Amino acid sequence: MCIAILCVLGIAGWWPFRHPKNDVTWLQNQDGLEFGDHATVLSHGAVNLTGSQREEGHSIEIWLQPDSVKDSSTILAFYTPEDRFQFSLRQDLTDLELVESVPGRGRTRFLTDDVFHNDKPVFISITSGPPGTSIYKDGKLVKFSHQFRLSNRDSGGRLVIGDSPVRHDSWTGQMRGFAFYGAELSASQVFRHYRTWVESARPHLDGSERCVAIYFLDERAGRSFTATDRFRSLICTSLIDT
Repeated sequence: MCIAILCVLGIAGWWPFRHPKNDVTWLQNQDGLEFGDHATVLSHGAVNLTGSQREEGHSIEIWLQPDSVKDSSTILAFYTPEDRFQFSLRQDLTDLELVESVPGRGRTRFLTDDVFHNDKPVFISITSGPPGTSIYKDGKLVKFSHQFRLSNRDSGGRLVIGDSPVRHDSWTGQMRGFAFYGAELSASQVFRHYRTWVESARPHLDGSERCVAIYFLDERAGRSFTATDRFRSLICTSLIDT
């Protein structure tokens, strides 16, 4: 009896410290990933998605579908041991939020209203260069900021998908693909990528985008997946258990 009581007390006492199973699964009958309540995808070590330190433009494309617009959470982030808040892309209810850590200035934010809707896929394009940063929704420009710019340091480090690198902030929904470019995409390139990716699950590239990595998420099985373009061996990400 005493041993049984001690076992029950031990299980009850340690239960809060058990990590939940990583809730990331492949979509059924289509390319992509499903992110549940406790989901995190990590890159294997630090990655550099800029391609070159001389490049002044950067672009991010991501095709996803949130489960709810009643929550705020981190979709994608980069971090280093020196700067855990380096850069993150977040869903803030129906809004899209970019957060950047600037040395000596703290964190800056760029908020775009009315981007997300319940159970509705959206293709987001973020292009940044010397003039500023543009946000596109389904191939159409919705907001521009002169003050906010993506720098080379924003897209280098450990890549975290579906969660924050510093606290539990899991995003829930479906992710169908994402890409990084070492150039500021034009409006026509953004629209063409949106149209061709949605229609054929592959963006049509014209060769000027300086494509660094495209994640088609088409493996449909296994614990890891890779990017397709020129840094393939460096950008292997894993659906690891946490």
